[in-house]
Amino acid sequence: AQYGKVTVSRLLRLFGLLKSFKGHQEGTMLDYVGRGARLIAGTPLDEFHKLRYKLYIEQEGWDVPHENGREYDEFDTPQAGYLLCRHEVTGRVLGGVRLLRSTQSYMIKDLWPDMLDNMAPPEADDVWEGSRLHADPSLAPEARRKVIQELGVGLYEFARRCEISKILFVMPPRLAEAWFQSGVPFEMLGGEKHFATGPAVAGWILCTKEALDIAASRLGRKADIRGLEDLVVSAA
Repeated sequence: AQYGKVTVSRLLRLFGLLKSFKGHQEGTMLDYVGRGARLIAGTPLDEFHKLRYKLYIEQEGWDVPHENGREYDEFDTPQAGYLLCRHEVTGRVLGGVRLLRSTQSYMIKDLWPDMLDNMAPPEADDVWEGSRLHADPSLAPEARRKVIQELGVGLYEFARRCEISKILFVMPPRLAEAWFQSGVPFEMLGGEKHFATGPAVAGWILCTKEALDIAASRLGRKADIRGLEDLVVSAA
């Protein structure tokens, strides 16, 4: 499997949010959805999998499982959660990110534990992993950037609501450097691992109140996430 095969230039374009938040994406909303026992056709989560197919299979050429125009992998389980950015009027899914608890199966622990120096893959209630973060590739560049902005601030608000202290990611080294330069708390956790399309590193964003305040101030507002109520209650 070719997980992590994302070009540096595409990720850096998406993460223009790390240096400049210029106001929120007009007419969007954030939803947190659980997967449940099965994927239901026509739902926002089903649309998210179609977007993943469009980006990762058709555009990036990843060698990962897919079926009927939907990309998925072994980490899309009933325990997975998803933060989706949607059009406020039409409900169209514009982008999203998958969120996995570190107390369950997740990518770094199961596939790349060697990416972490001097530590075992975390297994703690307050540590999660983010993956498959993207915006619809058919959107204009500025619209894609703003969708990622929304998701970026949403991650910090999600962490605050669910008492999460850290969210793990795998990313190209230049993207990790962009996190450092953004002023948002971030920590690299190991050296480079070389994939077919280039190097990647593991790191985590530190979900402090300071980080949420920085992200929200650059976006111009705090994220309002629908659908978190049941998750927060179950975590209490």
